[in-house]
Amino acid sequence: MTAASVQTILRDAVGLHQMGRLGEAEKLYRAALDKDPKNFDALHLLGRIKVQQGRQHDAVPLLSAAVERNPGSVDALMLLGSTQIALGRLAEALSCFERAARAEPNNHQVQFNRAVALELAGRLSQALPIYDRLVRENPGDAQAWLNRGTVLGRLGKFEQAIESLDAALARLPNNCDALNNRGNSLNALGRRAEAIEDFNRVLSIEPNRVDTLSNRATVLNALGRRDEALSDCDRAILVRPDYATAFVTRGNVLHGKERYDEALANYDRALALRPRDVGALTNRGISLLELGRLTSR
Repeated sequence: MTAASVQTILRDAVGLHQMGRLGEAEKLYRAALDKDPKNFDALHLLGRIKVQQGRQHDAVPLLSAAVERNPGSVDALMLLGSTQIALGRLAEALSCFERAARAEPNNHQVQFNRAVALELAGRLSQALPIYDRLVRENPGDAQAWLNRGTVLGRLGKFEQAIESLDAALARLPNNCDALNNRGNSLNALGRRAEAIEDFNRVLSIEPNRVDTLSNRATVLNALGRRDEALSDCDRAILVRPDYATAFVTRGNVLHGKERYDEALANYDRALALRPRDVGALTNRGISLLELGRLTSR
């Protein structure tokens, strides 16, 4: 088959792809690859179909082959990087985004994805200056303000985090991620009444958001409002019985009520779900001390 006929197949495949007829498009992309196994467009677009189908593992070799064929394709690198993130392969994702950034250093989305990969990898001090640049160059990017605020909070820079989250909320007033993270920063600064206001706003929008229920329970516990805190923990566990954080928080509340055996049981539930949870391990040990049990399991 001639190159022209391969292009005809690809043209028809793209038309089907754009109409959402993924199965038919896939057959044509594969027909093109039968005739031209290294065809960049067929590899790239077939990889995109696999991503759309939620088959990320199948997408990676196709997209990797596309990038090998055309190393300067920012679109292919971005898609491969995002797919690697979905698979939890952060080092591979970051490599894709860094290569894309070298090709197009001023591409806002490339830099944003690069910062996200660094953030997910825990390399916060490297992600922060990228977010700084993004909000400086594009102040209207609410997501960049939000991510920047989240990173600042994780770095313990709570006042700056609140300022960044306020900027995100000025653009997206009901963004629950921004409100939740703002509440956490306010709590860290001891501004608990304000933190509860933010958590209340989140729960008025997303009543079953488990991380916010657990966060509000933590603040209520610190204020001595332990029955309310227990209610929030119970709601979170009802929604997500596998949410380890809620069991840790519930254990902390019960510990504050001097119900140490019950606290211990909750820490054990948390550790069954998340064996290396430092808070659960530490507070479990404290509960055992309160019970006079100096050895356990």
